Amino acid sequence: MTDNTNAKLTSDVQKELMRIMNITWDDIRVNEQGVISNHQRNTRGERVAVANESRLFFVMGLVFSLTAVGIFILTHTMPSVDDDRFVGITLPIIFGLIGLSCLLGFYMIIRAVRLDFRGNRVEQVAGLAIVTITDDSAMLKVNDETFSAHREVLERIKHMEPYVIYYLPRTKNVMSIQHLSDINQHD
Repeated sequence: MTDNTNAKLTSDVQKELMRIMNITWDDIRVNEQGVISNHQRNTRGERVAVANESRLFFVMGLVFSLTAVGIFILTHTMPSVDDDRFVGITLPIIFGLIGLSCLLGFYMIIRAVRLDFRGNRVEQVAGLAIVTITDDSAMLKVNDETFSAHREVLERIKHMEPYVIYYLPRTKNVMSIQHLSDINQHD
């Protein structure tokens, strides 16, 4: 079927999901075969996934590391603070270790995303979608799998309706979503 024929048969729910995720029926067909489509590789790529998943770790790592360096410099240039070993030595070490831990978390996320894209493997799970959206998080659960996704995507998923979620295995990065009412219309 061509994309024009698919568009006529696609439900409003699916059309909106495809629009917001920037995917096509061709992407979904390729994901069904267990791989990442070229379109997804070009539009979602590693850099997009890394940016979405790891911004917080990088910023926190940078803040804590710079704070540690600042405290160390400050305590060693001001004679009145030099006698306080906790402020002068222990505090920079604590902040430095927290910063390094965050930067290590950032590295691990980048590594997992790159391995997912290089592995070129997409897994799928089908079932009822349980959507949870709060002020600070948005989660999707289908069967025993839990995914974080952009709030804009999750707001378009109908709670307790059947979906197929196509995702990367290590990071659980959602590549495409198919509302099950549309599944037989596009085979």
